[in-house]
Amino acid sequence: MPFVASKLYKISSNYIGMKVWGYDAGADTITTVVTSGYFNSVFRQLEIGDEIRVVTSSGTVWTRVMVLTNNGTVVDVTNGETIPLTNSQ
Repeated sequence: MPFVASKLYKISSNYIGMKVWGYDAGADTITTVVTSGYFNSVFRQLEIGDEIRVVTSSGTVWTRVMVLTNNGTVVDVTNGETIPLTNSQ
């Protein structure tokens, strides 16, 4: 499934410009989301160092990725850190 811009939302930003985003990837897996170019259609919004918190098709984990490069046409993100949504107690 391709990237859907309406599912990307800004959570916060700070005075130096770094932003934190949320993204609901729907049926997409994290492997699809971290593919270079997935976020190309919003290259004007994303800057190097921005964090994107992605909820994927499993619905039981979210993955934090960072914008690694953005050359004005191609956006690439890190492979990310996956965080399970469980309670350890």
